[in-house]
Amino acid sequence: SIIVAGVYLTSAEIAVFTIGYRLAALISFVLFAVDSFAFPQISQAAARDDRAALQAHAVRATRLTFLASLGALAGFWLFGRFALGLFGEEFVEGYPLLLLIAVAQVLRASVGPVLPLLTVGGHERESLKVYGVALVVTAPVVMVLAPAWGVMGVGVAVASVIVLSAVAVVGCRVASDRSAEPTETPASAKAEDEVRPRGTNTHYARVSAGRSTTVSVMTVPSSPLHLYVYDQDGALMGRDPSGEDHFFDTVHVVRWTPRRTGRVRIVI
Repeated sequence: SIIVAGVYLTSAEIAVFTIGYRLAALISFVLFAVDSFAFPQISQAAARDDRAALQAHAVRATRLTFLASLGALAGFWLFGRFALGLFGEEFVEGYPLLLLIAVAQVLRASVGPVLPLLTVGGHERESLKVYGVALVVTAPVVMVLAPAWGVMGVGVAVASVIVLSAVAVVGCRVASDRSAEPTETPASAKAEDEVRPRGTNTHYARVSAGRSTTVSVMTVPSSPLHLYVYDQDGALMGRDPSGEDHFFDTVHVVRWTPRRTGRVRIVI
């Protein structure tokens, strides 16, 4: 956005935008820090298929990021002019821009740790697409708003992209939840559902204690696939491949004899 804005703004205006944007972007460090802290907990809960714990970790992370970003916004509102003035009196005019970008960051924080949730669900490609589109869209929006509104036009463009990309990522999360509704198959039945490529597929089946159980998945040669089976406590019961080079395998199989009757989770 700075490169495109340089066509329409003076060097002084670019400096004002850069300082205001970078100060507001400090809120992003809070988001990254909380996501880094929450990711291990979220991934462990997902591995155990503990939806209650998953929701609790997500809600806790959302509250933490939102309150922290809200506090940062209050700090910018109270001391923003002073902070900008440290770089020179001419930078104080970037105060409205600072608040605008900070508000956008707060709205982004309000959606919670969506990226870790998409990642543990195997849908990180969707978030990559969203941010890729946002990167492409930013330039033409800046080209439209910068000539009319100057520095604030660039700020409106950047803030809009931040908010809309956050909303789009939330939409990806909702869509992934709906597409990943688990199917439960009796242990004696054969599940012949197709596996979605480049994603994570989850199925559930009931097994009986002491009864030999087999889970098999068929694929085409040169199509890498991993099969994992977890018990109701999230413990790994078996996996295929086990670590060797199985690039040309067409059938992946996990066999075991359950010690308890209950539901197992099959991850492909």
